[in-house]
Amino acid sequence: NWSTVFNQPTAELYSCNVDDQYPYYLYSGQQDNTTIRVPSKQPFLNALSTNDNHGLSDMMYWESAGGCETGPAIAKPGDPDIIYSNCKGQFTVYNKRTGLEQHYYIGGESLYGNHPDDITYRFQRVTPMEVSPHDPNTVYYGSQFLHKTEDGGVNWQRISPDLTANKKEFRMRSGGPIDEDISGEEYYNVLYAIRESPHEKGVIWTGSNDGLFYITRDGGRRWENVTPSMPEGGRVSSIEISPHDPGKAYFAVYRDYLGDDRPYLLKTTDYGKSWEQLTDGSNGIPEDYPTRVVREDPDRKGLLYAGTEFGLFISFNDGKTWQSFQRNLPITPVTDIRVHRKDLAISTLGRSFWILDDVSPLHEFRPGKQAFQLFKPRNTTGEVLSIHFMLPEKTASDEVSFNFYKNGALIHSKREQIKDHPEDEWGIRKTEWDLRYYLPDGKKDFQGPMTAPGEFSVEIIFQDQKLSKTFQYQMHPQLEKEGLIAKDLNEQEKLGLSVAKLLLDVKAEIRQLEKKLKENENDPKVLNRLASLQKGPRRYDQPMLYEHILYLYKMISQTPQKPGADAYSRFEVLQQQWESIK
Repeated sequence: NWSTVFNQPTAELYSCNVDDQYPYYLYSGQQDNTTIRVPSKQPFLNALSTNDNHGLSDMMYWESAGGCETGPAIAKPGDPDIIYSNCKGQFTVYNKRTGLEQHYYIGGESLYGNHPDDITYRFQRVTPMEVSPHDPNTVYYGSQFLHKTEDGGVNWQRISPDLTANKKEFRMRSGGPIDEDISGEEYYNVLYAIRESPHEKGVIWTGSNDGLFYITRDGGRRWENVTPSMPEGGRVSSIEISPHDPGKAYFAVYRDYLGDDRPYLLKTTDYGKSWEQLTDGSNGIPEDYPTRVVREDPDRKGLLYAGTEFGLFISFNDGKTWQSFQRNLPITPVTDIRVHRKDLAISTLGRSFWILDDVSPLHEFRPGKQAFQLFKPRNTTGEVLSIHFMLPEKTASDEVSFNFYKNGALIHSKREQIKDHPEDEWGIRKTEWDLRYYLPDGKKDFQGPMTAPGEFSVEIIFQDQKLSKTFQYQMHPQLEKEGLIAKDLNEQEKLGLSVAKLLLDVKAEIRQLEKKLKENENDPKVLNRLASLQKGPRRYDQPMLYEHILYLYKMISQTPQKPGADAYSRFEVLQQQWESIK
């Protein structure tokens, strides 16, 4: 009796990058494999469709992305089929459309077997790489120097002096004396992190794996050493430029390899002139939790996420205090974090990628006393909509209600029982809506057609209190790319509602006839009328009016599309048949 080996994700991932397609893909180098990319959701609108994933397992969506196991891999903005990749200091450009990988190694010099003093450029295995936020053809790449290309790797220029401490005592052939490990990828005194400001072109920050912080504010003509006063020699494992303030940056420094397990997260608000340490071992992140990465949420200033050797932490006050944000995440090193389209995506060293869908409640959440609150929903492009809310800590009611409106008209209502303990550690609860109409149909409402894009609002009712928030359902970019327009989906919604109403009218009549049969099961008039509306009990009995309407409804309501002409003509025929039967 053997179990499958695919019982949990175990990939060791060095980084986490994302692209701009729908659904977005995550990219990383995977130890003992290659660079990979994997979709954040099953590809092409499966969330909107009733179709399954056509028999594909999750692993079948994993794709190679050029380079090799160390990565990183970064998709070109605007063209996610072009991927800038790395393999232990070797830069490549992988074209997903052709399957070809172009090689543009900086210096063109063999990296293996060299003493660091005998090689022009020192690279380490996870070579830092940054695509300019101002130009998708501009890529920065780090040896002990910063290199820049403006044509995707064909031509490189060195735009810095040596930005490392480069101490002689640390320049050596690694390993030995019995077994040297001189693969050309384990060098000390090299860059480990690069980031160009999204606010100001040419403002670039770097960090080395021997502890130095540098900044240039003129594209590399002048560099300033802005290293704070701290223990020497740590690895600058990540740099985050605040999305809210051009002069503000966060650095994560990792010193575990030097026998120092303390967390080091640092912040500057003045381009590195002064620094503040955000971790003292007593303000939330334990004193023996080494830190690897820190990011600021683009939608809430001062909301920080930190990846440590033992999981994820969060701060609502710009690093003054921290608290665990582990939830169901395994205790594992978090190597990188991306906040993308209000999702929180992370890479781990041993448990693969994880995504926390929709962190928008954190943009309004205020730690403290729990009160009745409805959080503004994230705008949607057609996926299932999550509604987050909080209830008072002590409640006398055991039920909460929701109403959904489009352009002021009620299109769906539902009630939910309150569970004693919400899954979220802060008391944030969640419900979902699949963006469909729900039409009255006896005890249980009928799942109606999909709504078309537009302006929506959700209302929550708890005891005698009501709260309301608005949100937008926007046209899915992939649908627009395929030629659909809003008018098509509006027509689909209108026709779907008409067919659904016809279906429910016939169904209501069938119920009435079935009720009469219970009173007089041999009434020929009732039997004949029922036979004209509904097929017999066997599978291949001839379909009647109800089955024909249901068939049409399924045809037009499964996938976002422009209804075909036959759908309209068939609806007219079925409508006329119902009128004549009535």
